[in-house]
This record gives sequence, structure tokens and C-alpha cells, in this order.
Amino acid sequence: MDRKMNIIYGIQCHKNLNQIDSLINSLKLSDNDYAFIHVDKKSDFLFSNIYKKYHNIHNVIVIKDRVDVNWSGFSQVMATLKIISLIKTMKINYDFFCLISGEDCLLQTSNKLKFFLKNNNKSFVDYSNDATNYLWRINCFNFFRENKKNRSLYLRLISKVLTTIQKKLKIKRKNFKDSEIKIGSQWLTLKSSHLDKIYEKIDDCLLNNFKYTSCADEHFFQMLIYKYIPSDEIVKDNLHYIVFDNGESSPQYLSVNDLKEKNLNNKNLFFARKVNEETLLNWNKEYL
Repeated sequence: MDRKMNIIYGIQCHKNLNQIDSLINSLKLSDNDYAFIHVDKKSDFLFSNIYKKYHNIHNVIVIKDRVDVNWSGFSQVMATLKIISLIKTMKINYDFFCLISGEDCLLQTSNKLKFFLKNNNKSFVDYSNDATNYLWRINCFNFFRENKKNRSLYLRLISKVLTTIQKKLKIKRKNFKDSEIKIGSQWLTLKSSHLDKIYEKIDDCLLNNFKYTSCADEHFFQMLIYKYIPSDEIVKDNLHYIVFDNGESSPQYLSVNDLKEKNLNNKNLFFARKVNEETLLNWNKEYL
């Protein structure tokens, strides 16, 4: 394996030190690979323990300037930007950036991932033009997405009513044209040159245009990639195995048998989300 192929893993997490530790161990970081960890600002105990464990390890970087992350809020994107901003500040040389969750696991070894990325030499981003049913996420005002109780029935009903009123009255924000709105998975793998190109396009105007949007993590990077990166340099795939069951807004937890089936039958899948600690430990012990 060519060790000059270096990956930076951006890990966004909010719980379970043992699981994060096992995930990082499974990545088998070389001296020139890195893991950047963003811990939700609400999770002070986890942050303290992760920082204590890794602060002296040169290629595991724990983000100190943390974001209070809320489900479906723009804070999800801001947490990712904290990771990317620190990577840029540290001026690290790398080939690919992989954004993953603290509840992810590797389906195949990191060496196989490197071999795959080197041979393809493209970025992997799941996005599509099929955003028609989700324009309200971006072009309506979504006022409660940064409220810690935004998943409560009470706030979800109020949010639904306010969105419906805006649609009926044809109140539409002028932040983005319909044709600019793309949708896809938050989790992505980008070539360093592509990450550089889209990062330089991020400014206060763009960030302000995404305020009061919903599920911006499924639109922000996808829209930038579509606008600034040639389509022949992108594979519309996030390299993840994720299962949403019965229309749920969060993915289901996977078993070892689920992981084994995908590991055997699809060699283009390298990550799975999501898994609990027991599944991750058993999987890593037996297969990685």
C-alpha cells in the first residue's frame, strides 16, 4: 500500500467514549493520517474524556471551539466547518477528507479504502436535483431548528403550521434560486483540492443565507459541490450503508449480520451508519 495516500477523518459525535475510541482504533491511522473530532458542546463530559485521552497524540485532534449541535439545525454544518477550518489553519497535507459520524463503523479496512480512493481519484458526494419536495427547508423560515426541543411534538406542530402559512401566502425567501437547491447525504469524502475550492467560496453572505433553514447538512455542501466542482470529478455516492425504516427521520441501528451482508456483497461500501457500541466492538474484533 502506498503510504503517501493520507486521509483526514472528520468525526462528529456526542456520546460514548468507548465507541469513539474503538472507531479511531479501527481507522489504523498512519503517522500522516489524521482524525479531527468535534464533540457536541452539550457533551462536556465526553469532551473532557476524549481530550484527556488524545490531546498528546499528534494526529488525533480534538476541536476545542465546539458548536452546540441541534438536530436538523444549521449547527450541524457549523460543526463540520469548525473541523475544516482547523485543518486549513494547521496547513496539513492530505489527499482525502472523510466526514463520518461517531456512530459509524468501517465495513472494510482503511487500507482498502485508500486503495479504492487512489484508483478512482474522485470525490464521493451523494447529491441530486430532486429537491422539489424539500424547497421549504431552504426557502421558508424555519425558526425552531436550533431549539433543543425541536423534535418535541409541540414545536414540530408549530413549525409545520408556520411553514404551511408561508407556502399558502407565497412567502418565499430570496436566499437561493430553486435551481440551486440540491439534496443529499451529509456524509461525504472529498479530494483535498475539491475541499479547498468549496471552502474558499464560503463567506458570511452564504452562511447568513442558510440561517433559519432546515436540515442544512443535507444541502449546504451538496449545493457548493454542484456549483463549483465539475460533475465528471464527482461520484454521486457517499460510500455509506444507511437504512431508514418506515419513513423515520433517523437511520436504524444495524446489527453485525447487517454489516456482514453488506461487506460481502458490495465492495464499494466502506462505512456503515449507525451502530451501537456492542455491534462496533464485535464487528471490529471479528472483521477488522
